[in-house]
Amino acid sequence: ALVHPAMSGRHDRVLILGGGDGLALREVLAYPDTRQVTLVELDPEMIRLARTDERLTRLNRGSMNDPRAQVITADAFSWLRQHREPYDVIVVDMPDPDDSATAKLYSTEFYAMVRAHLAEAGRTVVQAGSPYFAPKSFWCVASTMRAAGLDPTPYHVDVPAFGDWGFHLAAAEE
Repeated sequence: ALVHPAMSGRHDRVLILGGGDGLALREVLAYPDTRQVTLVELDPEMIRLARTDERLTRLNRGSMNDPRAQVITADAFSWLRQHREPYDVIVVDMPDPDDSATAKLYSTEFYAMVRAHLAEAGRTVVQAGSPYFAPKSFWCVASTMRAAGLDPTPYHVDVPAFGDWGFHLAAAEE
């Protein structure tokens, strides 16, 4: 539900922010015409587990070792500040903003940097928590994305492990 709506359209170059378990990467790599995927994950231990733990590699289908994938250990916020490459699709697969360290990943500044990395006609998608259990947070993500110059479209699905879960698919405002 997170990846596939954003992959509609050009998806030669994809950026995944977070997603260190390799599951979003697995879904992106299911598109054989995706040429390059950059995954930026803060936690080196998560990357190690996603590459070596038999249970996790079975789930992510070895995506972390695919030759099309470049896996980088870095803080996504800082990484976006330091790089300028454009991407057709940017998947923001971050934990919920439960503390000040993760809150910056849901800020206007962060989404403005995401917008600046979108190629022409590029799309971004953000996991935004539950619109049922945390509606204020869900709609706050949309407002913040809008303030950064993105035009979000909300959607939600029932995820067996989480319940009703929401996302925002967006492109740059024209």
